[in-house]
Amino acid sequence: MKFLPLLKSQISKKIVLEFSDKLIQKLVQKFQGETKDDTDTILSYISDFEKFKDTLPAQERNIERYSYSDLVNAISPKRLKKDITNYLKFFKKTTEGVPTPDIIKTIRKFLELQKFMKDKDKDITKYEYLDLVGFLEKNFEKAMKKILQEKLSKETQLNQDQILYYINSYFNLLNTIPMDSKLVTDMKGDEFEHFIDGLAETSDVPEGTNDIGDIELVYDKDNLKIFAPKTKDQCILLRNGRSWCTSRDGSSNLYYNYRLNNNLTLYYVINEDLPFSDVNFASVILVQTDGRKRLADGTNSGRYSGHDAIPWEDILKKIPKLQGLESLFVSKPLTEEERRTIDKVKNTRVGENPTQSFDGDDSLVELWLEILSPRLSDQQYINISDDLQKKYISLGFSLSPFQIENSSSKVMEYYVSRKLESIKNKNLTQLDESDLALLNTPILKKLKESLKTTFADKLSITNNRLEIDDMVKSDVGKFIALYGFEDLFQLLPDSLTSIKLRNKGTGSINFDVPPTISRFKNLYVLFLENCIQSIPDSICELKCLQMFGIPNNPKLTSLPECMSNMCCLVMFNAANMTEVIPNSLRERMGDMGNGIYDVKQDKTKCPQGCECKKTR
Repeated sequence: MKFLPLLKSQISKKIVLEFSDKLIQKLVQKFQGETKDDTDTILSYISDFEKFKDTLPAQERNIERYSYSDLVNAISPKRLKKDITNYLKFFKKTTEGVPTPDIIKTIRKFLELQKFMKDKDKDITKYEYLDLVGFLEKNFEKAMKKILQEKLSKETQLNQDQILYYINSYFNLLNTIPMDSKLVTDMKGDEFEHFIDGLAETSDVPEGTNDIGDIELVYDKDNLKIFAPKTKDQCILLRNGRSWCTSRDGSSNLYYNYRLNNNLTLYYVINEDLPFSDVNFASVILVQTDGRKRLADGTNSGRYSGHDAIPWEDILKKIPKLQGLESLFVSKPLTEEERRTIDKVKNTRVGENPTQSFDGDDSLVELWLEILSPRLSDQQYINISDDLQKKYISLGFSLSPFQIENSSSKVMEYYVSRKLESIKNKNLTQLDESDLALLNTPILKKLKESLKTTFADKLSITNNRLEIDDMVKSDVGKFIALYGFEDLFQLLPDSLTSIKLRNKGTGSINFDVPPTISRFKNLYVLFLENCIQSIPDSICELKCLQMFGIPNNPKLTSLPECMSNMCCLVMFNAANMTEVIPNSLRERMGDMGNGIYDVKQDKTKCPQGCECKKTR
């Protein structure tokens, strides 16, 4: 049987494999002895291995060494990550203001249930985002409890008390599950057991954090519920898919700024008579100390963003069921504990190690960041935890190049997620030093390459001269910072007559002059200040070069000996660089002061037709 045609007929996305028909047949026969999965499923994993194998370590790219379970475990997370990434792009187009981590968690929940759904419900792209959240709010927990109960009962030796423990642990640890971890509904029973044990060992999530019953319920009648949350975590539990500042997960949550810094009292209002996706299904009313009230609805924008007080009559127009209930919404003064906390945060003198300044209490460091929004020095930044670095980023601060270089991969992923769209829409002129450092990180390698043509099209050369007075601020300098001299030189015309590049910034720029500089046969001026670390021998092929400058290049340790044969050279600027001058060239030089030398022409070394004396 020919398995390649079979593969093409059975897999919806036709993929041409490098595997031979004979190898595919051998693999299928081997795997059929190890699993009850049908041929279609087995072939799909073989196909995906071919797609993803280049992302695996070199020693793990031989599929013949895999058992079927190892193959599934290697490919499933990569499939999942790709699916989540694609669906994230889909929802980002129509979802504004919802944090990326929230969308990812929603997608992952749906994918956990997808294979158990009716065919008409399986296509996630048919859902509006809030409708998807509403569907999961209604069905996810009940469905997952049933699935996990059946799985653990059939596939483990756990008793019912132990099964209940693992199911409850799953829901307590749900927000800590990595995006590309295998779906738990794809795990075997004992695999799920070990997975939860592993998460529990590394998680600080206390038991019972998902219990909405712990939140004070101020009113509950006629399908209208009014909650009075007292902590950030309680606000998160009440978010109902909304992206209010007080309901976001993790570092971007601003509950304590609203409560401690602005003395606001928060109430979450749930109108269960409305569809879940209705903007008024869930709302937040924020009461000021003067009794006036703000409202944030599902849009979280405009006058309904919770930033400005509005008349009670306008709130009633949005939520008519609140008629007669205004007295429930009262301002509650800060407790003594809250006052002590805010006083400590505001009055502590914070040094280069914020965690030490607050006696090792990261929760106070978080409040300090949230309430005072200080711009951190590089030293302060590297002395706080990854979570606090994310908090700092969530407050809208851009990282310095040093901070980018010294951030963990998880922090950089978070930073990139917040900066990506902004960078994509900037031209070279708009990019700042932080943007350049970010684009030069490995995580944005593909994006940087995709932008190269767009950036290159904006570069302009006037009268065959490339003369940049401040590389850090110029478009050309920014292009070099991203792609190097080599890529820039490929864009320049052969007819170039002058290159002057100065780095006036304090930051270090150290490039190698590429060998391709030799193609600029008409070049008579070359001036490179504080920006290079090496010069190739091919510079000696520039027979027309008359003026040469290399001032203030501390990384440059030598010049090609052949430069003594450059007969047209008449002026040499070597300020602070005299030690790199070859002795053979030094013999032709006269000191004019300040590191500038005149160079005697040696016409005996001029090639036929040389125009040394031509004035340009």
